[in-house]
Amino acid sequence: MEVRPGEWKVSSRLRADWRRFSTGDRLDNPIRKGERFVVEHETPVEVMTHWRAPFTGGNSATLPAGTVVVASYDQSSDAPGFNCIPEDYERLETALVPEADRTAAKYDGYSLSFVLDDIGPKLRPLTEEAC
Repeated sequence: MEVRPGEWKVSSRLRADWRRFSTGDRLDNPIRKGERFVVEHETPVEVMTHWRAPFTGGNSATLPAGTVVVASYDQSSDAPGFNCIPEDYERLETALVPEADRTAAKYDGYSLSFVLDDIGPKLRPLTEEAC
């Protein structure tokens, strides 16, 4: 499968040469833990579920416009993706994570997966001055 700039598929996130397919302007400026972004428009998002077990799960969902998300940790300079959690984590958990997962004994939370190319079309950085 051919991958064009700005067109990410799950399999393309794992490519060793992912940088050549990115249109993001932050390739040399990775996301840092605590950076905040606002979702510009209602947008599809990959939800990763975390478990007290040696695996993760997930699903696709729609994130409402205006949602503020915060980077969970520093982005690896070797990876196009980064994880965030919504500031309104508990309220959105009901909408983003299926009930069967939320109520499972080993469920341990969720996070949202983005790539650098999502900054601009999907996410707008929030600066301290804008808050």
